Amino acid sequence: MKQLTIRQAYNRAANLCSRAEKCKLDIINKLKTWGILSDDSKEIMLLLEKNNFIDEKRYVRSFVNEKVKINKWGRLKIRASLNNKKIPKEYINKELDNINNENYINTLKKLLEQKSKTIKETNNYKKNIKLIRYAAGRGFEQELIFKIINYNNNKNI
Repeated sequence: MKQLTIRQAYNRAANLCSRAEKCKLDIINKLKTWGILSDDSKEIMLLLEKNNFIDEKRYVRSFVNEKVKINKWGRLKIRASLNNKKIPKEYINKELDNINNENYINTLKKLLEQKSKTIKETNNYKKNIKLIRYAAGRGFEQELIFKIINYNNNKNI
């Protein structure tokens, strides 16, 4: 494969960013796979940011909205995923704080109700353990999971 010029790599990266939100780490990794050297990579990244192709705040906002509404992830899983992408903590905290709490709780309630219907366990304790594991695996906070499960047990879903 022929080595890309800085201009070609920039154009490819800009094209990627214009199709979907990308964070810095996504593009840096892509540049590495294209064989772009570190110094050239930094120059390309500066250009992408300057021309507003990459905006970490915008990326975090988009990522959080998608994961909450579409994937139905909890705050813990979202935070871990964004931390892995080396996103600044203040951006993460701001967007996680902006999640509508009522919708977030309702999402967890619906997930637990749906999962509860698929669990064949008759022992209530074992069924609750499975529900807790399920919700924790989706990244929801333990305290919230316990609150909803206790409420549902008292209400008997």
